[in-house]
Amino acid sequence: MIVSNGEKKLPQWIRGFIRNSLLSSCIIALPVHADIYFSTKVGGPIVNIHSVNEQGDITKITDNRRWRDVEHSVSVDGLISFSSNRRDVKVTLKNRAPENFNIYILDPLNNKLEQVTKQAAQELQPQFSPSGKQLAFIRSEKDKQSLIIYDLKSKKEKVLSTSKVIFDFYWSPNSQQLAFTSQTKKSAAMSVINIENLNNEIILTTGFNEKSKRLKNLFLGVSWSPDGNNIAYIHHPFTEGISRTLHIYNIKNKNEHLISQPEIQVQSPITWSNNSKTLLYAALVDYKYYFDESIHKKVYLGGMHIFHSDLAGNSKQLTRGDHLFKHPIYSPKQDKIAYLYANKLDSKTLSLKTINIDGSNEKTLSNKVFQRANLHWQ
Repeated sequence: MIVSNGEKKLPQWIRGFIRNSLLSSCIIALPVHADIYFSTKVGGPIVNIHSVNEQGDITKITDNRRWRDVEHSVSVDGLISFSSNRRDVKVTLKNRAPENFNIYILDPLNNKLEQVTKQAAQELQPQFSPSGKQLAFIRSEKDKQSLIIYDLKSKKEKVLSTSKVIFDFYWSPNSQQLAFTSQTKKSAAMSVINIENLNNEIILTTGFNEKSKRLKNLFLGVSWSPDGNNIAYIHHPFTEGISRTLHIYNIKNKNEHLISQPEIQVQSPITWSNNSKTLLYAALVDYKYYFDESIHKKVYLGGMHIFHSDLAGNSKQLTRGDHLFKHPIYSPKQDKIAYLYANKLDSKTLSLKTINIDGSNEKTLSNKVFQRANLHWQ
């Protein structure tokens, strides 16, 4: 049964039991429990963070009627961070100001909310380290963006790198480094930075085309494999007729190779399996658009589909039809996939669905998902 507005009576209870029992000498076998976290549209521009189990029971993680709580991250011990444009004062016609997104951390066990940032800049894309001890995010200012880490214990932040644009970042499995993609006026790069000594190693870089007066390509979405051996990334060329492709960079051998099929356009994010042997990603297939003068809007053709691939590039397209399938993630047991779905590519509201890894047994868990929602299954 799907419950659109119901609440579970015991949200996060297993995580709470584990956290509160760390000092106990007894070890108790607990049942498996996992929720999918997502952003849901409440009404108009308002967005809240919810979680849902496989029976369709929804828990409200945040519950407001004025703000947008987006881009959540869930720590190993159940803390939830998100970016929000919420303010301490009631917004009126007299005190309206440009929206300002800050980073928050919520402990769902006691409903304690900590505001991590309070600057005029926009802080976005919070991401807990695998250890749960640090939180990384992007600070966006007028002419630059910075990659920041925040230490949960000391309550202090550190600037790791600053560039014109920082597109994406991802923690190393040991929580000691971050891989990130960035752009300056004359170059684009994928780099790895050590959070302690700030040693920044540029892994891949591209130059500036003087003839076209633009960069040759960009490096976009990035994802570090759980075993620490590989970094997956998206190569975005500025050459007409060349696809946006998925590549894997091997850290030990310092080489990279193509994973995706050349005719599709790969989209972020990229999700690794727990054993680091396969990946999930979405890509545009047969994508085109044109402007329809009769309705005065763009018309999109083709579909966005989910692909399952091994490290050699042997891939299987799991979805079909001229529809939108995006943001695929593995279940904790790796036997299922959650993803976002809409009938049309330009839909503003999406559905959260799950399927078995072989593409069977489709379920719909919510029909009110925010267009730019991210997913987390834990």
